[in-house]
Amino acid sequence: MNEQYLQYLSMLSRKMAFVKERQGQTIPAINSIVPELDRLRFKAVEKVRDFLLDKVRGLKKPKTNPTVLQTVRTIQKKGEKKKKK
Repeated sequence: MNEQYLQYLSMLSRKMAFVKERQGQTIPAINSIVPELDRLRFKAVEKVRDFLLDKVRGLKKPKTNPTVLQTVRTIQKKGEKKKKK
């Protein structure tokens, strides 16, 4: 999961909202794209689910200290922000 993937999810969400608004209309292009958007949505949900399950599994390991993991991740995020500037 990175910023680019989150942008793709946001774009997919906007496209799905656009299609949902116009789904009642008789536009052939809208009707033909709905199954493909559904497949993309299911794939995105699957990837997010796997990502979150991996994070939870990491916390379930014996001798795991969540505070240390949180601190390390915070430091990594600060380092990423400095590199972007």
